[in-house]
Amino acid sequence: MFKNKGFTIVEAIIVTAVLAAVTVMAFPNFVQFFQMQEETMEESAMSEIKRALEAYADENNSLPPAATWVSDLAPYASLSENAIEFDQWEQARAYHVISETVTYRSASVVVDYAVVYGHGIERGLGSSGVAVNLPASLTTVTAYATLQPEFGDYMVKYTNYKQQIKNYELTEQRLKDISSALASYATTRFNEAVVAGVPANPEEFIYYPPTDDTALADPDTANYSTAVTGDLDTIAGSANYVLSADPADDVQRRTDMIILMRFLGLPDNYCCSALDVNETPFFYYSNPMPRQGAGCGTRPGSTDRKLPPRIRVTDDSCG
Repeated sequence: MFKNKGFTIVEAIIVTAVLAAVTVMAFPNFVQFFQMQEETMEESAMSEIKRALEAYADENNSLPPAATWVSDLAPYASLSENAIEFDQWEQARAYHVISETVTYRSASVVVDYAVVYGHGIERGLGSSGVAVNLPASLTTVTAYATLQPEFGDYMVKYTNYKQQIKNYELTEQRLKDISSALASYATTRFNEAVVAGVPANPEEFIYYPPTDDTALADPDTANYSTAVTGDLDTIAGSANYVLSADPADDVQRRTDMIILMRFLGLPDNYCCSALDVNETPFFYYSNPMPRQGAGCGTRPGSTDRKLPPRIRVTDDSCG
């Protein structure tokens, strides 16, 4: 019978050496696997941050300020505030945002540009072994356009330019539709005046819905319609020239504009501009003053020829 013997010293050394060699060969693969996993998670997080920026801009018509960008984005992302602020290697991400007024169709449109920058797997060390500093600031649109990540770092850039242009075009379309509805109303009322023979000189009047604060005080389209149809002279009267008694009162002007939109058969949201998050209501002037050089002329009286009404995004000094 053979006697049970263990490994000899030589055999143990050989086995240990083989295991050590296998471990040495396999270790880089293990490290690479975990690094790739971290990089994949970082790419996913940055994609989610960009999606959150888009969602925030869509709802707020702007991008979050640098001071509160983490907490502002959190409701729009499937990430915690900590996961937004710090990357997979516990390094703080850098966030910069700037605004620029661009000219589009002769109009000024405010556009935001933002960048989120994070260290890569090397945790801020470049291939040369020197520290890679995140951008300290973002000062110009040119810098935004040319900014690129270094040494495998991560970066997402987002601008709401297309969205703001879309909002401008939406606002422009609303104004065109309102103008068309007003022109249609004016034609109908002129024809009615010609048939009725009242007033005797209908061609000297421009028939547009008046800015009658008494009628508009009651948010009822029927009441406003009664006020309009009850007295043609009201339409051309010198007293009714601005939609709300106080042009700075956005709340009252919004109510008044909604009533006017319903009277014209337009959607309620046509009351307002789409260029800002508050959707500021338009300014409507039924009997504007003529412009004379840098100033304004005398507002037409009840027997004077009238100018077409004005509807604007901003207040008009000659309104």
